Amino acid sequence: MTRCAARWAPHERTPLDTTLLRRALTGNAVFSLGSALVAVVLAGPLSDAFDIPAAVLVVLGIALVPWALLGWYTSRTLDRRFVVAIIGGDILWVIGTVVLLAGFPDAMSGAGRTSAAVVGLIVAGFAVTQTIGLRRSTAS
Repeated sequence: MTRCAARWAPHERTPLDTTLLRRALTGNAVFSLGSALVAVVLAGPLSDAFDIPAAVLVVLGIALVPWALLGWYTSRTLDRRFVVAIIGGDILWVIGTVVLLAGFPDAMSGAGRTSAAVVGLIVAGFAVTQTIGLRRSTAS
């Protein structure tokens, strides 16, 4: 069946049904790894800008590496258990961000709060997109 024909036959499932999920998981993995590298390599300057200890950024960066690798692996295998775990982890990250920003407003500088909010929104976007992708890939 051609791609055009697949669009006109919604009752038939095609490999294209996993495209959104794969792309969202891959994007999440790349963003996580990039964030890890930035947190570790620029821990000193970010520590000064965000008014948090550099060690916190280094630990966060190191912790993001296995998360990024799990995301990359999951984007290739689409193992439902791991997809759900990634989505759950993203939701927990967003909840943690809200708790940090609302509960501890003086824990970091304005630049730190803004950065945390932006990252939280990006992660929320991944969670939503991955959820939509998962639903599309398992719909019958």
